[in-house]
Amino acid sequence: MVNKPKPHKTKTERQEEVRTKFRAGAGYAKACKTNPKAAAYYEARLTRKFRSIYAIAMADYLKAPIILSVDTTEYKGQVGNKIYIHAIDDVGVTQVIVKISDAAGVLVEQGIATLSEENVHLHEYLATVPLADVNFASVRVEVKDRPQNMTVETYTIVA
Repeated sequence: MVNKPKPHKTKTERQEEVRTKFRAGAGYAKACKTNPKAAAYYEARLTRKFRSIYAIAMADYLKAPIILSVDTTEYKGQVGNKIYIHAIDDVGVTQVIVKISDAAGVLVEQGIATLSEENVHLHEYLATVPLADVNFASVRVEVKDRPQNMTVETYTIVA
């Protein structure tokens, strides 16, 4: 007869973080099942991998969006110049915020990028404020999904 191993009584800090996040994700997924708007959102996105509202909502909660690339080649500091953001999420990106700062770090403008008509993973930001010198200006991109997970990356423009 084999003795059953005893579980460790002390958990590492990382184990506790994961456990806490998993509990929060379970609560989020349960709430989504009972919220008609959230349930409809997730039900429309069910796949072979995610066959229930609970499973897809839980997965969405546990994984933040990913920023694949930020293209600033068309941005020259003029009103109407575009910045392209390629971002993905296992369920869907809900918001992309762009913040442009000058070389000194002073915020020049910020706004919400719109979804491209050609590519469901590409967002476009249209500059609304002129910036005289774009050299060493920075572009901060914040990408969110439905559970409000956020990924943030900052890019420096070198002209």
